Amino acid sequence: MLMKYIFHPNLRDYVPELFRILKAARNQPDFLLFFEAFMLYLLHYLDQDYHEEVEKRIQIELPEEGERIMPSVADKLKQIGREEGREEGWEEGQLSLISRLLQRKFGVIDPSLSAQLHQLSIVQVEELADVLFEWNDLNDFKAWLQQKLS
Repeated sequence: MLMKYIFHPNLRDYVPELFRILKAARNQPDFLLFFEAFMLYLLHYLDQDYHEEVEKRIQIELPEEGERIMPSVADKLKQIGREEGREEGWEEGQLSLISRLLQRKFGVIDPSLSAQLHQLSIVQVEELADVLFEWNDLNDFKAWLQQKLS
């Protein structure tokens, strides 16, 4: 029953119904494990500004269960946030390094080319790093970029 809601693009609209279903299932075996996993999913995919509303609903609908799982959920969400931050930082570092290498090889890079560079996936940025020094001039980079973004 929950599955029809959790993948809905307007998940936020179904939170009250989800908690009604959860409350009805609270006496099932392994409910706490399921509830913890569900809360991780819910809080990870809902906007940050809605977290407080979800926490209030936990306090009202499932206070004992919430008290038992929320410290663990909070720790796991922090870990996820740190991992995502590291990944984003690493990707930004890759882009910064590639931009510097392009400037060093070809001189000043036009802002429109720089903007296109930021549209590349991380796999494409890694490919770029592999072929960058094979090019003779900026036109080679432009052609490669156009091919990758089309």
